[in-house]
Amino acid sequence: MGSIAGLHKSTQSKEGNVTLSIIVGADGRVKDVQVVDANPEGYFERAAIEAVSQWKYEPLMVNGVAVERAGLKVIVNFNLKD
Repeated sequence: MGSIAGLHKSTQSKEGNVTLSIIVGADGRVKDVQVVDANPEGYFERAAIEAVSQWKYEPLMVNGVAVERAGLKVIVNFNLKD
């Protein structure tokens, strides 16, 4: 069996989560992603970053103008089964 989103075969029966800090640009696209915490470490970080990097948000509007938003926290949970 192959790998899923860069995960090794041995991680396919694992559970875990990754906490990310993201910056969302004025256009609603994720501009930057940083890992804050991962449990277990070293397994799911890359898959979480790849997934969240594709998300699009409604931009934050201030006085009718879309603005960048920093410091948003996102938790991505994994529950992989064989």
